[in-house]
Amino acid sequence: AATGNPAIRDLALERLATLLVRAGRRTEALKVAATVTLKDAESLNAIGVAQAESGDVPAARRSFEKAVAADPADGPARLNLGTLLLQSGDAAGARTHLEEAVRLEPGSPGAWEALGQARAEGGDAAGARAAWSRAVELDPRRYRALFNLGIAAGRSGDMAAAGTAL
Repeated sequence: AATGNPAIRDLALERLATLLVRAGRRTEALKVAATVTLKDAESLNAIGVAQAESGDVPAARRSFEKAVAADPADGPARLNLGTLLLQSGDAAGARTHLEEAVRLEPGSPGAWEALGQARAEGGDAAGARAAWSRAVELDPRRYRALFNLGIAAGRSGDMAAAGTAL
């Protein structure tokens, strides 16, 4: 990335950090990312994933929030921020981002599954079942969604649906 133009150098480093995350080289990606101010939503999201996987939840949250600010229509960044918020105990904040994630990427079973969890934790059992059902429609191997769907159906007294899901 040796160039006389700092903007080109920074863009090259940003792309390198993203590629390193995708290649599973998290530590190297974080080192590269530390040398540049990330601006691209895709790069911020990728680095957020690496930070979360490294256990640096506050840094991951900042990266995901910056990614969403840089591109509010970035479905994966919304999903990652929503999932992180959900894991941090903020079901209401998570739900906001996950509702947007499924609006932006309605074919994402992971987004529907996470939305189901956020809805369930927020007390919306019917909404949770609907989201988990959609996740399973999109990917019948979403075993966590199937399990959650079965438990929710059983709690509501729908033993036939519970049995099918479980």
